Amino acid sequence: MVSSSSSMVKAEAETPQEQVFINFRGVELRYNFVSHLTNNLKRNGINAFIDTDEDMGKELNVLLKRIEESKIALAIFSPRYTESDWCLKELAKMKERKDQNMLEVIPIFYKVKPATVKRQMGEFGDKFRNLVRSIDKETSNKWSEALEDVPLLMGFEVDEKRLIKRVVKEVKKVLMKTLAHASPNPQKCIAPSSPPQRNQKSHESSWGIEQRLKQLEEKLSHPRYKETTRIIGVVGMPGIGKTTLVTKLYEKLKNEFVRHVFIKDIHNISEAYKDQLLKTKVLVVLDNVSNKEQIDVLLGERDWIAKGSKIVISTTDISLTHNLVSDIYEVPPLSDRDALQHFIHYAFDDQEDIALRLGIFSKLLKDFVHYTKGNPLALRILGRELSGKDETIWESKLAALTQHHNSPPGKNTSMMLQRVWKGTYDGLSQNQKDTLLDIACFRSLDENYVASLLDAHGPCSSDARNVDIADLVNKFMINISSGKVEMHDTLYMLSKELGQDASALDGKGRRRLWHHHTIIDVIDKNKLNVNKFNNLTT
Repeated sequence: MVSSSSSMVKAEAETPQEQVFINFRGVELRYNFVSHLTNNLKRNGINAFIDTDEDMGKELNVLLKRIEESKIALAIFSPRYTESDWCLKELAKMKERKDQNMLEVIPIFYKVKPATVKRQMGEFGDKFRNLVRSIDKETSNKWSEALEDVPLLMGFEVDEKRLIKRVVKEVKKVLMKTLAHASPNPQKCIAPSSPPQRNQKSHESSWGIEQRLKQLEEKLSHPRYKETTRIIGVVGMPGIGKTTLVTKLYEKLKNEFVRHVFIKDIHNISEAYKDQLLKTKVLVVLDNVSNKEQIDVLLGERDWIAKGSKIVISTTDISLTHNLVSDIYEVPPLSDRDALQHFIHYAFDDQEDIALRLGIFSKLLKDFVHYTKGNPLALRILGRELSGKDETIWESKLAALTQHHNSPPGKNTSMMLQRVWKGTYDGLSQNQKDTLLDIACFRSLDENYVASLLDAHGPCSSDARNVDIADLVNKFMINISSGKVEMHDTLYMLSKELGQDASALDGKGRRRLWHHHTIIDVIDKNKLNVNKFNNLTT
């Protein structure tokens, strides 16, 4: 055992680039101040290592190599510091790396004054002069210059309890600053927002977000989970606000972690991210995940995740979270009050506009909110689409959206339908698409009755149909409520538009007809060959 000791953040197999090297002298520091300091660093996601954890039998020069691999070095000056030639070798190496702008050095003065160290005064100086009597002049000068130089840096000289907290805080601050320039850059993972367009607010609505954020935080980072690794699945239908919510969460929590990353485009993820996140407590947000493989690329067997890390996975498919997450947060729709305010935010230009027009549009506002059932994206798109339009346009739009079985589906009723649902629909298999469009014909009917109708048509077996139905439930495209098959109004309308154009299994004609006039006309033209049709709904 050498008389000086060194401590750093260290990976089990490979030393990570964000390690902190601690230079100190004496067992009284090792088992008191340094022990408390390293424990506090660990609690803050910085895994501390002291020389007793280094593999036995290695040469002492390995500690100089550790300095070269470090981002930060803490030089703890104490009354006995200059008894050790190894402490001074480490200090000279730290100064060399600092002068090359390769290392941040933070001096800590433990029961010794900065001036005493800089000028080698008193007992501290006497011990140094005794030590260097047998040392060559060049080495002696290098050590003396290091003792004069390092104390000039901003450091700490306070009582022990406050000192540990301040040192940990400063280490995190410096790490975050140095890691901000490292690759990959977390901020580049977040898609840049588009510049405001006409009738588009320069800021987004935040109605309903605080309550959702509080509920999600409770599952992820409640004090009882502080030292626990948590993986939370954030799930819900398209447009319900998952991305907005996890982005807010990330912005709120990221400064509590040395390493943090928001990955919006999970499709382009690589092993480089895992290397950057290894062996320290991390905050990771994976947004818009659509298959298990995307999760496995980064998380793998999850054996690399440091204790205390927090990971959030946002997806429209709840099945992806099975046997993976600690808990699930299903994002709820906006309340009627929040949905109304959210819609008003986008539908009217300013407070004066709201005051002038709110009375006229009061009923229409409530009708649109009822139709969208609290879906924030649908409300935002409709609000922007209707902003500045007169009452007649509003009424026409609502009529087009709320048409049911008694009227034919409109062509391209609204881009809102495409924006909210088309991406998820396109990700379905052909069998799943067929099942969804068939179910749209029998919305709100008894679950068993719908199943029997589906089984009576098409090539799929009953078991295959059941699997498709379960997949659609997992993807929030349908739900079974009180024994009935239900579907969101916006998806129902899109299904009507898509269903009327879908090709028959033999590649001819349309498969699903809703309106009785259309049904009669098509049957007449095909000479009552009803076997051509899969679903006829009036």
